[in-house]
Amino acid sequence: IFNNMAYPILLIPFISRSSEIIGKRLSLKVENETFLLNFNQSIHLKSNLSNLKDKVTKETEAVLGEDKIYGSNTSTIPISLLAKSSKRPQNFIGIHFFSPVDKMPLVEIIVGDKTSDRAIAAAIDYTVAIRKVPIVVNDSRGFFTSRCFGTYVSEGMFLLEEGVAPQIVERIAIKKGMPVGPLAVHDEVSLTLSAHVFESDPSEKKDSEKRTYDLVKKLINTHNRTGKRDGAG
Repeated sequence: IFNNMAYPILLIPFISRSSEIIGKRLSLKVENETFLLNFNQSIHLKSNLSNLKDKVTKETEAVLGEDKIYGSNTSTIPISLLAKSSKRPQNFIGIHFFSPVDKMPLVEIIVGDKTSDRAIAAAIDYTVAIRKVPIVVNDSRGFFTSRCFGTYVSEGMFLLEEGVAPQIVERIAIKKGMPVGPLAVHDEVSLTLSAHVFESDPSEKKDSEKRTYDLVKKLINTHNRTGKRDGAG
């Protein structure tokens, strides 16, 4: 909770591998109406499961005042799509942090179709107040950073599929100035999350996206490699 700024903020940490646990935590939070209504802005942090985000949005807004701003820490799902669950889409905005949050200064402010100037200003003020660097981007799947990140990771996966040793892939990336290799960063994010993001998007996919998805599913289903967080990196 930050009290020394124009927009007092409540952070609701809905971070868990289990959607059931997230739901239970949500219920505990929204029951305490007096506590939530003391703050002007709410940010929910959790996995990129759109149906779960839909539930979080509806239940949280039910106990927030009509002028309160709602920020979603999604990394890929369009803000305008998530805002369809909101009764006040003008107050709905994307505030995308990067992992690890304590080391990554950048924060992506995503403007939806109906996001108001007031919500944008509040998100920027909040980001600056916590000593992060905001960039404001328009709404699209993956926004700006995740689209760049996705290309980086996919190219690394393609090299691996084509027989290039993973050590070489990583070393070349680092030699070119990247802080982490594409395979390592994908491992940190988790392959299961990549698969969920792909499956949650009903739009037509590019051939390169389908190729990446097929590789990810093969690693998960055939080789049981789901990512570092599961001890299977």
